Amino acid sequence: MLLKNMRSVGRILPDNAKKTAYAAWHLTEENKKRPNEQKLSILAIIKTLQISRATYYRYLDFAKNSLIEMSAKEVWKNKMNK
Repeated sequence: MLLKNMRSVGRILPDNAKKTAYAAWHLTEENKKRPNEQKLSILAIIKTLQISRATYYRYLDFAKNSLIEMSAKEVWKNKMNK
């Protein structure tokens, strides 16, 4: 029962994993801005961060959801202050 409840809440990442997740997201976003001949492959990014491909995609999902949640909180906070 406890495991089922934990899964419904979502994965909880330690601080060092959160930093790696945000680094993966940042590298991916910066990579999108590069010209095709200068783009890094996913393999190069995961080797740089020393994580697996599955972890890379899990971290991207975590970072994206966290950033969306943070921006939504900022919008709400700004509306409440006006």
